[in-house]
Amino acid sequence: MSLMSFLRAALCSTVCLAALACSTDDEGSGGLLDADDPSGSGSSLVLTVEGPDGASSGQVTVEAGDIAEGFVATLKTGSGKVVKDRFIALTPDQGFVNAPPSNANTGGDNTDSSGEVEFDYQAPDTVTAARTIDLVASVELTSSEGGGTLEEEFQIKLTKASAPTLVITGPKNVAPGVTNAGYRVTVTKASGAQVPQACVTLRATSGTITPPAETTCSESGLTGYTTTDAGIKTFSYRPPSPTGTDSVVNITAETTIGGTSGSAVYQVNILPDTFQFTSPAENESVFVGIDSKERLRFQWTRDSSTQTGSAGVSSSVKLSTDSNRALFVVNNAITGSATITATTSASNSGDFSEPVYIYSNNSGQVEVQAEDEATGQEATLLVNFVDGPTQINLDATPLIVNTSPNAGRFSNLEVTLLNGAGQPIEGVEVEFLLLQAAGTSVNERVFPEVQVTNESGEATSRYEAGPTEGAAQVRVRAENGALSNIREITVAEPAEE
Repeated sequence: MSLMSFLRAALCSTVCLAALACSTDDEGSGGLLDADDPSGSGSSLVLTVEGPDGASSGQVTVEAGDIAEGFVATLKTGSGKVVKDRFIALTPDQGFVNAPPSNANTGGDNTDSSGEVEFDYQAPDTVTAARTIDLVASVELTSSEGGGTLEEEFQIKLTKASAPTLVITGPKNVAPGVTNAGYRVTVTKASGAQVPQACVTLRATSGTITPPAETTCSESGLTGYTTTDAGIKTFSYRPPSPTGTDSVVNITAETTIGGTSGSAVYQVNILPDTFQFTSPAENESVFVGIDSKERLRFQWTRDSSTQTGSAGVSSSVKLSTDSNRALFVVNNAITGSATITATTSASNSGDFSEPVYIYSNNSGQVEVQAEDEATGQEATLLVNFVDGPTQINLDATPLIVNTSPNAGRFSNLEVTLLNGAGQPIEGVEVEFLLLQAAGTSVNERVFPEVQVTNESGEATSRYEAGPTEGAAQVRVRAENGALSNIREITVAEPAEE
């Protein structure tokens, strides 16, 4: 045993009863006297504080609201031996230590095997001008160490927060009424560091922004959305319903960090869709009855430059009428319904995947509505149902006429159109036809050839004979293709006087 070890053992044997700290171990520990401090005053314990990357007191600058990581408080004996398992208290004038997550105004921890306590410092959000604060590390000394508190001050410079930078990204060209995911706002400091847990408010000049409701926060009385630890908030945007023209919407993101506000504006182009009936033509007349059913054609396309753009749109479209006078036929199957759901196909510019027809057993104007079940887009079509002629009666008076140029060369033609109830049909276009001429003269004709029935269901024309004797045949065809009876008119030379 060395002389020093002998003396230390002897000393401990005489003073341990007086509650002095004793050890024959050369390693330092929290409750022991060092050989360099025989008085037990504790002055041999050395407490130091270093900033991130070994920075000295006064060399660390922290922005309002920022967190500086990597502080180290170290406790050793005067001879440089580590002191482990001793509590070091950490108290800043302003701000927080060991944050996140504790956000405590005071904190601390027991020294590790290296005699160190590692900690972070977060500056308060309320720094409005540059100032310096003291962070005090302290160790409570035992009575054997002379009692009292061993302290070490470390100065930190605080500065006002720089304006945060917000960047919004996402689809630039979108279709109306379609929800688009993939938008995000990123919040960073001037240093480029992303800001976690920032409260960001989002708004659009029109349409709807839909982040998850459970991430809401509050900033200056406005509802906001909290960024992730990476300083990012993702959201979706649904533009308003179609207006038929291009439009621009501004999405605005704002946040306040350490009393300093920042914002960003992102422009989104809303490009019009084409959602319309293409056949029949608006107000086109359709004869009543299932045999005269009219096919409906449609176009459902988006601008190719939108996020969901394509030549055609596959979707479900609800078709309905404003009355029960009209019913639908799908792929030649009678539905017996005034409301159906039809699918459109992307392969044919958004026309119906299966042929869709409409018919009515009653005359009158019917409005057909189309509504896309996904986007809510709407289109309307007016169809005029008119009575189809079930009776077309043609009369010719007289049935015997003279050859031209005699005055008696004319026969008056009159056609009457009646519906199934025997009532006259007004407003139907009819064509008078010369099926067979009595001769070859260009003067033989029916004129006028086209007429429209009056309120009595009647339309008139006239047959004019040529210079040749023979038999002429006339007939009438209605606009739906229905044909009248045939009348034969005899052309003869006038009797000699």
